[in-house]
Amino acid sequence: VVLDQELIAAIYELGTRRLSAQLSETRNRIQTAIGWLAKAWRNTTSISMADRVVMLKTGFEALTDTSDSWESSVRLRQLFESQLPGRSWHECGDLLWSPLETERFVILRGRRQTPWQATDLQDWFVAFSYARNSIIHQGEFNLVSYRKRKSTYNGQFVFVAERLLRESIRVSLIQFGYFDIWKTSVARSRDAMV
Repeated sequence: VVLDQELIAAIYELGTRRLSAQLSETRNRIQTAIGWLAKAWRNTTSISMADRVVMLKTGFEALTDTSDSWESSVRLRQLFESQLPGRSWHECGDLLWSPLETERFVILRGRRQTPWQATDLQDWFVAFSYARNSIIHQGEFNLVSYRKRKSTYNGQFVFVAERLLRESIRVSLIQFGYFDIWKTSVARSRDAMV
């Protein structure tokens, strides 16, 4: 395991900085999300895959400041679009999210089943939320994986959620002045050589 020293330093520094009330609240949400991510990562048989889904969903709720699945998906989309504006697909190639995502899905919401347009990220997140809700409300973990045509989010919910939460946390750090920390350490090293 190789630790990302720059990311660790940024998170430590963020935790010790004096910030405005609004930025302090955002920092607290990021730190809470990191805590839930750390719990989901624990290497123990006492934590099931279903437990990890619940923990990861809670981490997203902390980061987006809402438990409403649709609203959380909207805020995640806004996070990537607002923090990485004008970035090319190539620049974002190490992320699951892509600036090329379009509203190619329709999600039916509410009792009236109102149709809402959704990007790949939003469609995945709503499906992930359904998986979490089936665990909590029905005691079932039937929705283990996500599969949609040409989606970078395809795969087992636990592994995709873990990666997306890590990436979302890193992208969140941009607003604190860590402009390149959203990239992987390999990408940052590659950029430094150019």
